[in-house]
Amino acid sequence: MKQTLQLGALSAANIGIAFLFQWYVITQLGPGLESDALFAGMTIPQLVLAVISGSLMHVLVPILAGESKDRLRQVAWSLLVLIGGLFGFLAVVLYATAHDPFDFITL
Repeated sequence: MKQTLQLGALSAANIGIAFLFQWYVITQLGPGLESDALFAGMTIPQLVLAVISGSLMHVLVPILAGESKDRLRQVAWSLLVLIGGLFGFLAVVLYATAHDPFDFITL
């Protein structure tokens, strides 16, 4: 029962933080091109995350259900390092290949 309440609290906190993030963007940037670009840019990562996490959840939960705590800890850290490294590498590549959209403006 305690774990169920903890998971429910984490889920509620996740929803609350997502709402606060969007509220902060709208109140600081206001409606306009900047906020539209930010929300449009967040669409693809959210879609990929939903597809991957949904697929992995149906596969990993049955596989790891009977494992020991040490094995679960090892798998969790391995996945964290792998995913962190992958997205870190992707961020570096995207940063290196991006250009400044306002470089045509000379001041």
